[in-house]
Amino acid sequence: MALLTQTIQKSRSTLLQWLPDSLYGLYFVMFYAVLGNIPFWAAERLVGIVPAGRFGVEYVAIGILALLLPQFYSAPLLIFAISIDILCGVSRTYEIPPLDCLTSVCVLGAFSRGRLASFAAVIAIALIVSAAAALFPIQRIPKRQHLFLAVSLAVPLIGGLATDYLVIARMVGRFPIPWQRLSGTDGIRAELRPRPIFRRSSLQLFQEQESLGSIESAELKGQNDGAPIPNASHLAFASLQPHLVDSHQLQPNVVLVLVESWGIFTNQEARDSIVAPFFGKSISERYQILEGAVPFHGSTVAGESRELCGKDLGFKILNESAQLLISCLPRQLQALGFHTLAAHGNSGHFFRRTDWYGRLGFNEQWFRPDFQSQGLPECVGTILGTCDAAIAQWMGTKLKGEHTQPQFVYWVTLNSHLPVPIPSRAGGAPECTNMALLSADPSLCSWYHLVSTAQNSIAALAKVDTPRPTVFVVVGDHAPPFADSKLRSLFSSTEVPYLVLIPRSIQIPSHQGDSLLPLLSVANSSTPQTAAYTQPLHRGR
Repeated sequence: MALLTQTIQKSRSTLLQWLPDSLYGLYFVMFYAVLGNIPFWAAERLVGIVPAGRFGVEYVAIGILALLLPQFYSAPLLIFAISIDILCGVSRTYEIPPLDCLTSVCVLGAFSRGRLASFAAVIAIALIVSAAAALFPIQRIPKRQHLFLAVSLAVPLIGGLATDYLVIARMVGRFPIPWQRLSGTDGIRAELRPRPIFRRSSLQLFQEQESLGSIESAELKGQNDGAPIPNASHLAFASLQPHLVDSHQLQPNVVLVLVESWGIFTNQEARDSIVAPFFGKSISERYQILEGAVPFHGSTVAGESRELCGKDLGFKILNESAQLLISCLPRQLQALGFHTLAAHGNSGHFFRRTDWYGRLGFNEQWFRPDFQSQGLPECVGTILGTCDAAIAQWMGTKLKGEHTQPQFVYWVTLNSHLPVPIPSRAGGAPECTNMALLSADPSLCSWYHLVSTAQNSIAALAKVDTPRPTVFVVVGDHAPPFADSKLRSLFSSTEVPYLVLIPRSIQIPSHQGDSLLPLLSVANSSTPQTAAYTQPLHRGR
């Protein structure tokens, strides 16, 4: 310990010894006001998190504290602030509560080597910055200058926060409470403002924790069971109700596919191109096609609860009991004699899917290790996992088999998870050069390749001859969370697209879509229902 202390003292005495004493104060201010943000800026570039305020409030605050506390505390405080900063950045990007981000650390092995290398680079930069704070020879700054340095840090901070507040007030047309999160229309307007000067990651973390605490409290009181919300799968089942409950009719298979990061393009040509595989002659002769949009909110897990349960459960579904999930599709279809199967190319430990998929009522679960044992190839991306195209082919083989029960197959695609690899390495996807919008940005082009590959694979699956008629529901989970605000603006921020393919042998009743989930009545559920909502998409063909 004595040797370590001597080494640190020697390092402090030699660090920046070339710098004139008069400039140490300036360097100190620059370090905590600007240079402390380097790890977050690196994470923006390397990890792909959504840009927030340019400078962190916490780093300025630590700089002021560094003038008052022993220097020993500087590095731990800075490491803590950097961790909070990046954690909240990841939370903002993927709309995942910060605590759920922490619980996902145990599955880092699911990420590709390139993504892990990016994480490691950010960690290394954070350690270097923190070491610089620990070794900074603050003793060479005269005590009489400390007050001046504190003011030099505080004045720009106050001015920047005031400017950010006034910009928000102008956007929403009123003076909101500074420490409260804006919601509804005000929240949407605030998101459209220019990039703020300062980010307040600690406050955001507190807000997220407060929100989660409210949900947990409501759960303990038996409240907040999740409001019914419109979704594509329930529209399909409204059409299928007579064929599901009539014992004299052959019950169809149902394949529900949640496509990762498939959002609604504002560009009509690009939007039509993605779903083009479903509108060829071979598909249109077999199926009646329903196309439209449903509202979305949150991340993939929120999309799963929307389509499987018809409720706005969000991350609450991870801890929901089997009894409270009895009204969700897998349990309802089990009651009607279906065999239920869930598939995802990632690890089943990611978001604890092996746990709550079981409580939802899936008889079979297939994840990356299971597909590896079957020899299915893997695709490199943000998250290393089984190729979507390979899973689609595997499903075709499954559906072609002779089954005494109808099959409900639920599949969450993976390869289009952002940040996407550049180039995408997706074979068979349409060329981006055909559209100026896509060719202008490599990340947008890669996203387009990967989503199109998934859609091509699903369309090929729909062409497979199966013993039973098979209904397909294909729907997006959320809009692609690009870090670049210009790219995010190319997609609807409130709705995701869907396609429902119903075999022509199944007659769609005229009242289809009148109820949110007719199957709930089979189990005598007391869950309140609302009218289904789907927004038709206008095609540019």
